[in-house]
Parts: sequence; C-alpha cells; structure tokens
Amino acid sequence: MVRGFKVTLILVITICCSSTYGGPSADQCKVERRNYIESCADVVYGQPASGDCCAKIRTTHFECICPYVTPKLAARISVQGAIKIFEGCGRRIPPNFNCG
Repeated sequence: MVRGFKVTLILVITICCSSTYGGPSADQCKVERRNYIESCADVVYGQPASGDCCAKIRTTHFECICPYVTPKLAARISVQGAIKIFEGCGRRIPPNFNCG
C-alpha cells in the first residue's frame, strides 16, 4: 500500500501544479512539497480532496514537484484520475501539460 501511496501522491502533485512568474526558491519548494503531502495524503487512500488539499492543488508550483517525477514513475500513474481530482478542486490542467 505504501508504494501505491507514493505513486498516486506524486501524480496528484505533478498534475496539480502550473507555472507562475518568478518561480519559487528551493526553500519555498521544500515547504510547498511538505505542506501538499500533509494536506492531500487522504486522497491517495480514496478519500475526496479536502478544502485544504484543494487549496494546495491550486497553489503548488510545478517547479517544486516535476524534478521528482521520473519517466518511469510518470508511466505508472493514473493521469485521468488525477485530472478529475484537480478539476474538482478548480485547477485547470494546461493543454499538453508534461511533467516528469
């Protein structure tokens, strides 16, 4: 179950994020990753995204997450499931978005 947790969590993190101007610092990214994982852990176990998780989905920078997504990992995740979660939280996925 832990392995599936990590794969799903990375997917959620990966797709949720979009670029912003200026980019975050390394320290900011570390905080964003930690906060996102803490807020959205229940989603990995099939629970609906909480208000706090949705807030993180809408604000986490992809620059903080994409470096952690390998091509092998990206091939194993459920993209359609993640898109449904993100859109349910009000986060649009850019056309041709690619991370990992």
